[in-house]
Amino acid sequence: MPRAIDFHVHLPTTEFMQVTLGPYAQAAERYFRTEVKLKDIEQIAADYAELDMIGVLLAWDAETATGL
Repeated sequence: MPRAIDFHVHLPTTEFMQVTLGPYAQAAERYFRTEVKLKDIEQIAADYAELDMIGVLLAWDAETATGL
C-alpha cells in the first residue's frame, strides 16, 4: 500500500512542458510563481517510488479549447 496518492500530476517532461504547453509554459510558471525543472519519465517514476507514492496523470490539451 502506498503512503500517499497524488491525484493531480502533470508531468514536468520536455514533451509536456515544451511541446504540449508550448507558449503557455512561461505564463504558467509566472502565474504559479515557480520554475518547472524538466525531468525524464524514469526520474519522475524514481521520485515517486522514493516517496512511496502513486501519481494519477492528467492530460492537458490546449488545442481542444483554443484550436491552436
